[in-house]
Amino acid sequence: MSILSTIQYAVDYLKVPHIIVCGHYDCGAVKAASEAQALCAPLDNWLTSIRDVKNSHRSELMSLEDPEKRRRRLVELNVIQSCLNVYKLGTVQRKRVETHADPESAFTTPRVHALVYDPSVGKLEVTSRIYLPRYTFITKYKGLVIGGK
Repeated sequence: MSILSTIQYAVDYLKVPHIIVCGHYDCGAVKAASEAQALCAPLDNWLTSIRDVKNSHRSELMSLEDPEKRRRRLVELNVIQSCLNVYKLGTVQRKRVETHADPESAFTTPRVHALVYDPSVGKLEVTSRIYLPRYTFITKYKGLVIGGK
């Protein structure tokens, strides 16, 4: 619940124009979620969302023969799903609809960005350009505005 209150405070009171969702390669949680072993709560509960992403994209992930490439792609897909989850939050939706309709607003906010950090080379990669066009259906979700100004 703390992330929800943090996002609500940032969007409603601090009026942040951007939200960054950042994952990282060589992620222990992704590695654990990729393995078939059950863990005890709360760890197992925490890994459920990553496992759901893995199951939703099973065919794409299984087409990658190299297990490391598969895990790296799962990191990216998990960050993308996390961005979609942020977009669906009522606080974010309301603010995007509000700023889209505001002629004083330069662009619709908050914008949500998917990033993945590669600690082996110290590089931050932008993944949001990859997924936004593929998920335009979400604009119909309770009046949410993804595109816009």
